[in-house]
Amino acid sequence: RRQTQVCKTYTCKIDKSHLSKDKLNFLRKLFLEAKWLYNYQLSLDDIFDIPDNIKEVTILNKDKLPEQRELVTLSSQMIQELIQRTKTNIYALSRLKEEGYKVGKLNFKSEVNSIPLKQYNNTYKIIDDKYIKIQGYKKYFKVRGLKQIPSNAEFSRATLVNRLGDYYILITVYLLKVPRDMTGSVIGLDFGIKDNITTSNGEKYNFSFPETRQIKKASKKFNKAKLGSNNGRKKKKKLAKTYNKLTNKKKDTKNKTVSKLVKENDKICIQDENIHQWKSSKMKGWGKRIQHSIMGGIISDLKKRLETTIIWRYFPSTKLC
Repeated sequence: RRQTQVCKTYTCKIDKSHLSKDKLNFLRKLFLEAKWLYNYQLSLDDIFDIPDNIKEVTILNKDKLPEQRELVTLSSQMIQELIQRTKTNIYALSRLKEEGYKVGKLNFKSEVNSIPLKQYNNTYKIIDDKYIKIQGYKKYFKVRGLKQIPSNAEFSRATLVNRLGDYYILITVYLLKVPRDMTGSVIGLDFGIKDNITTSNGEKYNFSFPETRQIKKASKKFNKAKLGSNNGRKKKKKLAKTYNKLTNKKKDTKNKTVSKLVKENDKICIQDENIHQWKSSKMKGWGKRIQHSIMGGIISDLKKRLETTIIWRYFPSTKLC
């Protein structure tokens, strides 16, 4: 059945303005207990020797002394998935090491930012186009973005994510494959500094996302704050949020550009450009201009598309284009 379907993930945001103190406390405890469980599993002599029904873990408190803590908020399924995820990471590192790659080890974390919700209608449940229920809490959470999910979607697993104090649910669904309309059009793309993208049709695309005033202001305040203090942590979080806004704008423009190119053309030809090398070039102004553009993201996305043909990096294509 899956061969006739396509897998998609939709991001929905929990409406923070509708979170009571109790709901907010529940979400915070979920991620806190997930951190306790992860660090406890790593502290064991045998990481794989941990029961799936564990309800109590040993952690180090602020005085670096061992202390017993109960896992009250995390459900049994969440605990099982978190334990399995850590084991899977170990297996992945082991396979890479066998293939000759230089690998490190899993480190203890100061925070865990994602919790798997494996089973639809059990660990999470969609009530309507506005509300979601999460296992372990009786009331519903108001969510933005559920309307974007098609009515014929077959729901699968989800992930609860904490991004800088905002909470999101990433819902994976399966949809029937729809054959795309062929346009009969083929296009070539040339990437450069003066014009970010020049198409074989003569169109030019330029993108620039410089650091905003808010980023510069937040950066100044963070640099003045005392390192390791509560105020420093607050300023760091605020700076990360302002950078995140700029990153979201870049992603949005990148996705729209790639989508437009793919929809309008049956075949796209690009050159395997080394954007990182361009960025480190000594040419005046190149580094900043490339940093503020989204060429690397567009190339990376197009490489994953079946419609894309990739040309050798050193082929002299600029004059031809």
